[in-house]
Amino acid sequence: LRHRHRLALPTAVVVAQGGKSVILVDADLRRSSLHRYFSLPGKEGLTNVLMQDKQGLDGCLQETGVENLRVLTSGPLPPDPADLLGSKKMQHFIDALKYEADLVIFDTPPALPVSDAAVLALETDAVLLVVDAGRTRRGAVRSSMEELHRAGANVLGAVLNRVAFKQSKGYYYRE
Repeated sequence: LRHRHRLALPTAVVVAQGGKSVILVDADLRRSSLHRYFSLPGKEGLTNVLMQDKQGLDGCLQETGVENLRVLTSGPLPPDPADLLGSKKMQHFIDALKYEADLVIFDTPPALPVSDAAVLALETDAVLLVVDAGRTRRGAVRSSMEELHRAGANVLGAVLNRVAFKQSKGYYYRE
């Protein structure tokens, strides 16, 4: 399981366990992996839905074993992922997903070096940039934010992931 899922997965699970219906979409059409986390088949998914003339969501959302949480795997690698994610069909598909769940989370590839995340960000309500503490360089964060803002994305902010906490010698409160 790749580290970037450490925000999308727990968020989806916590919201679903709180009683809200959630759809988690593996929108990393280049290096998909959500299907492995849930032990689901990954041959069919978002790519198939967008490249076929199939209408509706019948059969494309898979149950996860977590109540209220369904997953849409990415499917096979398409010829041009960014074009597919930025297509009119993707816009219509996102609109359809909004009626199927209280929350739809798109797990995308990193904002750099490919434009997939920025393209998809235009179609979503909001974006959270996940930054790995100790791994992601400041320049990459700055470039990613600039790219998302240039694309017109509604960036809510960033989440610092994989932070190592040091044990303190004790903190206490005295009256």
